[in-house]
Amino acid sequence: MILLSFFIIPTHLICSESPRCNRHTLPESFFIQVFIGVQMNAWRLLTNVLPTDHVVTITLILLIMLGLVWFRTYYQLFGYSVWGTLWRIIAVWWNGVILLLSALIFELVGHTLWMTRTMSNEVLGALAFGLLLLVLVGIGLPIAWRIDHRRAKLATATANKTNEPNEAEQS
Repeated sequence: MILLSFFIIPTHLICSESPRCNRHTLPESFFIQVFIGVQMNAWRLLTNVLPTDHVVTITLILLIMLGLVWFRTYYQLFGYSVWGTLWRIIAVWWNGVILLLSALIFELVGHTLWMTRTMSNEVLGALAFGLLLLVLVGIGLPIAWRIDHRRAKLATATANKTNEPNEAEQS
């Protein structure tokens, strides 16, 4: 559940202008991740009955189920097409994993600095890599938001044009 918290902000920014759940809030994104986490825990409980000597098989089943849970949840809640849902899930995962990795790197750098009280080349390299990851998120999230926002504007403009009365209806 803690790992899913890194997907809250990407979900909010990338899916904020969805057809079915237009302009959802940040707390709604939190509860979407909680909903996904509960579903994943239910699948994990179901896989406990499988034999433990096949760890690779259980892991593969869990990864497939994870993908299906994410797809079904986003598809039903946001109302995008199949391809629209897929690219948004990929964008959310990409940015969420990068946020998670950068948080881990900064935590390790902070721990190393606390324990050694010195700034070695490895620590500087890890710090630079963590900053690079944050820059990637800083670039990726606005691009995904812009694509989603532009799609929402086009859909709204099209809907407004179809709702305008034509000349025959005006007379």
